Amino acid sequence: MENFKVGDVVARKSYDYDILFKIVRINSNGIIDLARAISKDNSRCA
Repeated sequence: MENFKVGDVVARKSYDYDILFKIVRINSNGIIDLARAISKDNSRCA
């Protein structure tokens, strides 16, 4: 398993990395909060 940290940018591998997400918080239980960033074609996601 990867070691993720706040500020890392991750993507959905199962969808061919179509949307990028930024890790904004990791709580004490290891639960990660994500902020949606941009799609593969560089458009902003809602």
